Amino acid sequence: MKKYLLVMKLALETELEYRMNFFVSLPGLFVPIIVNSFFWVAVYANSSDSRLYGLTMQEMIVYIVVSNLIYFFISAKFTKDIAGDIRSGTLSNYVVKPVSYIFYQFFKHMGAKIVSYVMFVVFAGAFFLFAAANNVMDLSFRRFVLF
Repeated sequence: MKKYLLVMKLALETELEYRMNFFVSLPGLFVPIIVNSFFWVAVYANSSDSRLYGLTMQEMIVYIVVSNLIYFFISAKFTKDIAGDIRSGTLSNYVVKPVSYIFYQFFKHMGAKIVSYVMFVVFAGAFFLFAAANNVMDLSFRRFVLF
């Protein structure tokens, strides 16, 4: 386990080395949310009904934000690294070493994404508190656990 934590630490250090990369890619999290929100605001503005598909406009915006945040959190994009290792032939290096390639890739990915995940938790927490304070969504412990 110690070797995988070292891999995670090295990936985190590499990620922090290129801070501008992180700050430039951060708005990429918000662009799909903003575009979808503008789309649905326009749809609701041009509709005679206050509920479309069973949702009010506020509920639709919450759905858009939550689904995009979940996608960001669960999307693992290390398949490109695996494909590169297969193409270049370096995958065989991991077969002869006493490491699990899956664990290696997982911890490498986690180290590279840990800063993004912290930002995700801060943004999601702020959004959920704002939504709950404005009665857009009902935040209860039961719902959180079920989610």
